[in-house]
Amino acid sequence: QLTAGGQYELFVYIENELQQGRHARYSEFKVSEEGDGYRLTVGGYSGTAGDALSSHNGAKFSTSDVDNDRNRTMNCADEMRSGWWFTDCGASNLNGLFKKASNGYGIAWGSWTRAGRYSKMMIRRK
Repeated sequence: QLTAGGQYELFVYIENELQQGRHARYSEFKVSEEGDGYRLTVGGYSGTAGDALSSHNGAKFSTSDVDNDRNRTMNCADEMRSGWWFTDCGASNLNGLFKKASNGYGIAWGSWTRAGRYSKMMIRRK
């Protein structure tokens, strides 16, 4: 119930192995309760990182033992080795392995697939 009972925004900061940082801000952010699969609601992007989360809007959180993604042929959480709001193994995954990963298993944010040096997600009530 992290975001129940209020309006929240999300700030994402990512940094690559060259210590180059980018950010994404979403003016709308909500995660639903367990009974709804921790469904993501996100919108209102601004920033320098590119919008790699809006395509996950409405997705339920997937893990290796709870496959909520929209991919019919594989479990994205198993394939990507992390839990996330996957749609079709998707445009972003900030819970990927912290390593240099040209194989797609690391931190990913849109076309910035080698963003795996550092990432953080911060929420605050509006």
